[in-house]
Amino acid sequence: MILGLLPVVVWIFTLLFCCHGIQVVQPANQRMNPDGTVSITCELHERTHKVIDARLNRLVNASTKRICQVNTTQPHCTWMVINKDQYKFTLHNLQADDAGSEFRCEFTLSSSTNALIKREANISTILLPAPASLLAVCTPPPSIETQSECSDLLKWLLVGVAVFLCFYSSLITIYYVRLRVRVNHYI
Repeated sequence: MILGLLPVVVWIFTLLFCCHGIQVVQPANQRMNPDGTVSITCELHERTHKVIDARLNRLVNASTKRICQVNTTQPHCTWMVINKDQYKFTLHNLQADDAGSEFRCEFTLSSSTNALIKREANISTILLPAPASLLAVCTPPPSIETQSECSDLLKWLLVGVAVFLCFYSSLITIYYVRLRVRVNHYI
């Protein structure tokens, strides 16, 4: 009976102590960019387990909502593998009211016993608003009317240059023909 329980006890201790020393690190604060993007880097400080999955979750009240996951496509998120234990998630189309939102990294690992282990960071990344000075510096792209005015002016300038070149080449051709006629007349 005791020998029959021994594998179960070893398996339980393996699960309990295999996670010792696994630490997920992410920044405490991250400032949003004026273009409505933010990048959050998630890092795993542990080398013996294999990373199966990495994701970025948004904390809403007491629940979590998956925002971005490695090897999947989400509409407002891109991800990049920096190295095997570090991932960079970039969120797009953020609004000013997203400031103050909390995001937390989560890793799914595989242990030596092929058991899946989920680890989250102890702290969340809180989004800070973009600096007001940068928002004032960013100018919107020129309007379509301004672009069309510039293109009309450029068209008329090119037409003027073309007319001038035609007139100039015609004038030179006429003088050249007259000169040839005079030279032939004297010979």
